[in-house]
Amino acid sequence: MAYISGGGICLKWFLDAILRGEKGCQELDVLAEEVLRGSAGLIFTTHFSGLVCPNDGAIKSNWLWLAMRHDYRYLYRAIVEGLAYEYKMYLDIIQESVLLEGRLACSVGRRRSQSA
Repeated sequence: MAYISGGGICLKWFLDAILRGEKGCQELDVLAEEVLRGSAGLIFTTHFSGLVCPNDGAIKSNWLWLAMRHDYRYLYRAIVEGLAYEYKMYLDIIQESVLLEGRLACSVGRRRSQSA
């Protein structure tokens, strides 16, 4: 089973704690398009509420390679890309397993960003 504990909560936290509600996801999606894929080397790890499988609550999210050139657009895009890469990794694992027979059911939150 693939699951990111608190994946969507990363976005909510960013909107509330960093941007203080001044911008919404739709506006940020447009602004994130100004940032090239890869967020200029900025990487966000997605385990905001710990790692679920294997279970490890001590693992947390962070930005790697954060530099002065990274503004909120880069931070947001790195979160979205981190979530997208995490789910891509899970999809690859599922596709390699014998359990998948051509069909996959997913449960997602309310975000549908085109930035990643």
